[in-house]
Amino acid sequence: MNIFSNSNTSYNINKIFSVVVFFIYITTSCNTRSDSVVDCVDLESQASVIDTMTNEMYPTFMVGTIVISNEFFGENNYYASIIGNNKNRKPELLFKKGHGHNEFTLLKFGMSDDNSLLLLDGTLTAKPVSLTVISKTDSIDNIKEQDNWKRYDLKNLPPFRLAAKSFCSLSDSTILIPGATYDHFGSIFSVIDFKNCKAFPLEFWPDDGIEIEEAVKHAVYTDNSSVFGNGNGRYCYQCGEERFVFIFSIDNNKINVLKNLYSVYPDYKTEDGQNYNMKSRRPETLACAVNKNYIYILLKEFDKKGNKRDEWRPDLYGNIVEVYDWDGNKQKEIHLDHYGQRIMLSEDNKIHLFTDDYYDDNFKSDIWIYDLKGIVH
Repeated sequence: MNIFSNSNTSYNINKIFSVVVFFIYITTSCNTRSDSVVDCVDLESQASVIDTMTNEMYPTFMVGTIVISNEFFGENNYYASIIGNNKNRKPELLFKKGHGHNEFTLLKFGMSDDNSLLLLDGTLTAKPVSLTVISKTDSIDNIKEQDNWKRYDLKNLPPFRLAAKSFCSLSDSTILIPGATYDHFGSIFSVIDFKNCKAFPLEFWPDDGIEIEEAVKHAVYTDNSSVFGNGNGRYCYQCGEERFVFIFSIDNNKINVLKNLYSVYPDYKTEDGQNYNMKSRRPETLACAVNKNYIYILLKEFDKKGNKRDEWRPDLYGNIVEVYDWDGNKQKEIHLDHYGQRIMLSEDNKIHLFTDDYYDDNFKSDIWIYDLKGIVH
């Protein structure tokens, strides 16, 4: 099978998402974590904070300048918000949680090569339910218009463990995702043919030196993991634990690792041969975002005030973004003047740094925007 072929609610605590636009930068040279020397760019704030959202929500995906967020409490619906100067514009209900017609349970988002929005819906027991293709994404109204939706039923897919954070498009009928059917736990990647309701494993197994049951290792490397694509046959995998990131291609249904960007394997064990526990965690993690030209890696090892952590915590922050091309060559190192936990990229060449203070009582979250014009192309 050629997998690349084409075929015909709320909680009453207010939350503020704020946006700051960055234009000024200073270019120097700096030693990076590799042996090379690359341009180092400092980005600083110039604009004021703009109130763009209320309600307890967690931003999960960007389509153009539209941020899609999931309610943190309450009904767990999905909302859309435009990042901009209109303080009076409120988030709009986008996708409703439920089991009725055109309702969803637990969504993961992706984009196709033709700029369609892909919604992979799964159950709370980590099983795919459907994949919906939304063909028009240039406005919230067009995304909401159900005439633009095409939904494919995946309920008859063989039992499939779906615990990854993201997936990416391979063709107009297939997606790539960390995960596998229950009879193929010896691989951590699969292709789902959503038009024909089939799944195919791709050959790859992490060589981390730990001899352990297949189901355990599979869970370690797929839970909360992410995969990204550049639309030109290159892909990037980010493990949900530690700093383990690599660039790969797919050749004859096998994963071909082209370059490891970070190679810190998780340190784990099992008590029952099915579940895993982390034996240790380093106080250093990362978050990735990509576009067709570059891979951006936010290095996280601080608290939100910039103090280096001595032990692992779930709320690690960072302000250094490394930029790699899709051959794995480091191009830039960007120093941001705020600390955040996640990054997303918009189509107008901007980094969106998300600061999620969900571990504080005020549940405050900020979005800091950095303009990359003149820094990367």
